[in-house]
Amino acid sequence: MNVVELVKVNFTLLLLCLQGRFVETSDFQRSYDSLASSYDDEWYVHLDHVTTDIIDNVKDLKPTCVLDAGCGTGSSTLKLKNMCPNAFITGLDFSKEMLAKAKKKLGVDNRLLVRDSLENGIKRFSDSQFDLVTCFWSLGYAKDKRVHKHIHRILADKGYLLILTNKQNTLKAVRQTMKYTMFEHLESVDKVPLHKFPKDKEHLLSLLGKGFAEVKSGEDSFVINVSEKKNVLDWILSTGILAGYEYILDLRKDKKCRETFEKYFKENFTELAHNYMWLLVQKQ
Repeated sequence: MNVVELVKVNFTLLLLCLQGRFVETSDFQRSYDSLASSYDDEWYVHLDHVTTDIIDNVKDLKPTCVLDAGCGTGSSTLKLKNMCPNAFITGLDFSKEMLAKAKKKLGVDNRLLVRDSLENGIKRFSDSQFDLVTCFWSLGYAKDKRVHKHIHRILADKGYLLILTNKQNTLKAVRQTMKYTMFEHLESVDKVPLHKFPKDKEHLLSLLGKGFAEVKSGEDSFVINVSEKKNVLDWILSTGILAGYEYILDLRKDKKCRETFEKYFKENFTELAHNYMWLLVQKQ
């Protein structure tokens, strides 16, 4: 990219910023509503073993009141239910369609499913209401960074927060392809990406603030071979990998953008590396 092209890109993004054209919570919600039917089979199947391993780290806590914040289709909520069958478990998610899947999966006995964004939903709950709050793959989507303070408020004294999140450097192939497609179709860029996942554990701890003490943590990655996918973009859109960000460009309908994305990805990548970390902290 030459100087003129770089100036053009920066000017376009600056103009969108001044217009307030950012990827919003509503964009994430719209994406997950559209892919709820495919999410478990196309994406969560790759995350299932990770979530199981992380939940194993809290099996000895024996919580009695749990909030699964960002519960999605309820797979993590079901694992928590099996881990502590006598606990009252609440699931929170902003997607109507994901919650519909969760309801079928969980039943309606003593489980409560709340539809709201992470930030607004947490404000609904009482002080010290939960002794365990879990955020599986969801905390990075919170727009209001004060969400950590609200989690601290609703946790009981010495309660626990368990976070499993993407790292900032995850899915590099998708991010690089998306950036290339944006530059090639700058006139079609409608929004600016804003949300970022934490870089590392220290970054995540700094976001949480002084109200939490680390108990244990870890990080890992796994690789997905996508060379056999007939249409990589359609698969990506069915997984939630680009949730919200698909509206930076209209990757569902814009034929030229779709062709650029697909061509660049297939010419440069055959696999996806997903980097993640987890952190268990206790309220102080």
